[in-house]
Amino acid sequence: MGKKNLYELRRHYPAKLGFKILRTRGEGNLWVAEYIITYDGRPVNVASIMEFRDDKIAHETLYFGDPFEPSEWRSKWVEKTG
Repeated sequence: MGKKNLYELRRHYPAKLGFKILRTRGEGNLWVAEYIITYDGRPVNVASIMEFRDDKIAHETLYFGDPFEPSEWRSKWVEKTG
C-alpha cells in the first residue's frame, strides 16, 4: 500500500478515530500489539501481528472484535479492563 497511500486513507476516513495501545510484545522480526480503536466513540478491540524486515513492517495482519459483556454464568472469571 505504501506510506503515502496509508496516510491518505486515514486522512479521508469517514469516522473520527482514536487509538489506545494496551500491550506490545515480541522480539526480533515478529511483534504483536493489542489496542483499541474507537470509531466515532465506539470501541473495537484489535490485535496486530507484524513481521519486520530492515526495520520496516513487511507484513501486518489485523484482527478486529467488538467488545461484549460476558454471559452471567462466566462473569465471575472475567476481569474487566479500561
